Amino acid sequence: MARANSNQIQAAGYVVFRREAGGGLSYLLLRATKHGEWGFPKGHADPGEDDRATARRETREECGLDIPTGHPWFLVEITYRVRKGPKTVIYFGAEAPPGDVVLSREHDRSAWLPYHKASPLLPHENSRKVLDRAAVFFKDPALRDRRPLADARALLVRHVGADAPVVAHSAQVAAMAHDLALGWGFGGSGSSGSGSGSGADVAAACGWLHDIGRARTHDARHPLEGFLIASAEGWAGWAAPCLSHYVKGRDFEEFADGELGTAMFLACDLLTFTPLEKCVALADFLAAGARRVSMETRFDDLVARYGPSRFLDRSLEVSRELAAEWEAASGENLYDTLRIS
Repeated sequence: MARANSNQIQAAGYVVFRREAGGGLSYLLLRATKHGEWGFPKGHADPGEDDRATARRETREECGLDIPTGHPWFLVEITYRVRKGPKTVIYFGAEAPPGDVVLSREHDRSAWLPYHKASPLLPHENSRKVLDRAAVFFKDPALRDRRPLADARALLVRHVGADAPVVAHSAQVAAMAHDLALGWGFGGSGSSGSGSGSGADVAAACGWLHDIGRARTHDARHPLEGFLIASAEGWAGWAAPCLSHYVKGRDFEEFADGELGTAMFLACDLLTFTPLEKCVALADFLAAGARRVSMETRFDDLVARYGPSRFLDRSLEVSRELAAEWEAASGENLYDTLRIS
């Protein structure tokens, strides 16, 4: 959309990332020739130009990468003062298209950097917050660093209470998510993209946290509340399964509108399950309370509690699809591995 306020400086750009061989993300930063500061590709809007058109043109001009649309749900707006007055910059997010970076005269260096190296180079707090939002939205494994597994359980217990049934359920989900991660083949140290612990430990931690939102509510909003709790506690990188276990049976149209759906989409990209989220989503559908059960038993349990619905029917279908994917990857029988009769 074109901006109508001529008294405010308008600009737009892209947070461009690429996926590295080890599973992590790297972000494109450019160093300005004029003042030597690092930042994202961005520039001022031409008269009558909408934000996405500005971001595409400026990114193409500054670094030679052509991004037609970017991700439809990532948008961060920041406003700050410059000598000429208030300036607003709209940032979109996109995975890097094919092609090499070719700099214009405006920049003298470019770099693809992981989160922990990119953030210290950004000279302004608002730019670092943009990077933080992108890292959460695109589920950067770097955000899972330095979190012992025991801390996840302690965080859950602190919020929901040591005797809450949700603790027993989460313990079961955590244990099964751990075993599923091993069978999926990313259980070894370092395979999670984390600097501490194995991929299986990260999956277990996500299992502990997936229902933490029930500390605030037991209705359909609890996954979002869980994400907000975990993010506020500094666990944003492990908070995605709070949301993904909710979405596994819902189509886009069922949650894209309204406060809940909008907040979920702004908080995290739900359309792409990471392997960790698949483990937690599948484990959650194999645990009725603290019991390990078949998918059919779990389905019957949910229908008995909430009544029949298209969402639950689809949840069963998706869980079966995840189970088939897991068995193809592991070469094992799901129920035998998890000791479910």
